[in-house]
Amino acid sequence: QVLARLTSAQHEGEKLSTSTFLATLFARAGGEFLQGQPSQRIAEIANGTLAAIGSLSKEPDRIALFLRSHEDGGDLFIALDDHPFIISSIAETLSDADVRIEAFFHPIVVYNGKPVAVSFININERSVETAKSLLPKLRDILRNLTRVGKDFGAMKSVMTTALQALPSGTLQTNSGEFAANEVSQFLAW
Repeated sequence: QVLARLTSAQHEGEKLSTSTFLATLFARAGGEFLQGQPSQRIAEIANGTLAAIGSLSKEPDRIALFLRSHEDGGDLFIALDDHPFIISSIAETLSDADVRIEAFFHPIVVYNGKPVAVSFININERSVETAKSLLPKLRDILRNLTRVGKDFGAMKSVMTTALQALPSGTLQTNSGEFAANEVSQFLAW
């Protein structure tokens, strides 16, 4: 089933190979994680990841997010267009709610010519219900992250224009006087 989905997935006009996908998905997985998993479990992880990637285009916000429960806990699958701070945003949200994470993989795959950030998070069985209740919050956080990422270029352009418009010498503000070069260096940073 995984092989059929992989070989039918289009990857920049070519078929995505099973070995390339699996190598990317599990590239940073610890050896003990992989050795301790039966092949059916590896196939479930690959299938869930592919389902997330495949449903991306069907989501209005281009964020695929779902949790599958199993006897040992749950698997959280996330796929969205790649942006900075995805891992830390997800990890902080789960950590703040005391969700215990057993494994967290976050490869970047190229799908239909675009980089897609994929997350597989194995959740401890005691944390599954909490993780399930966090799905709407996680979606909101990832939506905001996407908005910020899309706005970065425009924000940087406004900041560059503001830097060029700064006068030299001293700036008088409600908080006192500041050296214009210090303000300029801070804004440029």
